[in-house]
Amino acid sequence: MKKILKLILTIMLIVSLAFAITGCGNNKEKVESKVSEESKVEENGKSKTYNAINKIVSGEKYVMAIQGKADMGDGEEDLTATIATMGENMYMDVNTTKQHITAIYKDQTTYIISHDEKAYIKMKGKDEETFNENIVFITKEDLKSIESQECKKGKETIDGIEYEYEEFTNNNENTTERYYFINNDLKYIKTINEDEEELIKILKLSSEVDESLFNLPADYEVIDMEDVEE
Repeated sequence: MKKILKLILTIMLIVSLAFAITGCGNNKEKVESKVSEESKVEENGKSKTYNAINKIVSGEKYVMAIQGKADMGDGEEDLTATIATMGENMYMDVNTTKQHITAIYKDQTTYIISHDEKAYIKMKGKDEETFNENIVFITKEDLKSIESQECKKGKETIDGIEYEYEEFTNNNENTTERYYFINNDLKYIKTINEDEEELIKILKLSSEVDESLFNLPADYEVIDMEDVEE
């Protein structure tokens, strides 16, 4: 019981690393970059980045899956993470080298699932510590900034493939963010600050969400927090 409750704290740490737009850890891949100071806009006057993201997140549902690395306190781990929203329903899945956790909010109930323990915790209402402001791909304020800000154009090679990118500066956080594309498909996001570069790979970004994501495992042990508190 103590071990599975500890997973809630782990999820909060993973979320802050994995789903904030700043990325998932230090990138050690060899890259080559060609930078141009020219602004790049699409036919409608918006950047390719704004058009790609706004198309996905402007509705009531979207799913995003990413791949990267994160230091969870015991050294750097490979990380695959998925977030999804469908109306009021929310979904997070984090699979690292050492553990696999899913968090689901639906029907006014929060579920924290440990696939390694084959058990899940059930809590009435939305657990705000798990589903907090970090559980978004990008905030409305960030998207508005991207819409209004001119971007730099460049090309960069990652793992032998050349990508076009658009670069935006966040003066409030002293960071630079690059969005990498093949044609109009977003493939990577990199955050650059004075100390390090962080890169995440976009595995999926879509407004089509599979409802089965919100299904609960039928054969897992259920730990109802209302019963525990009694």
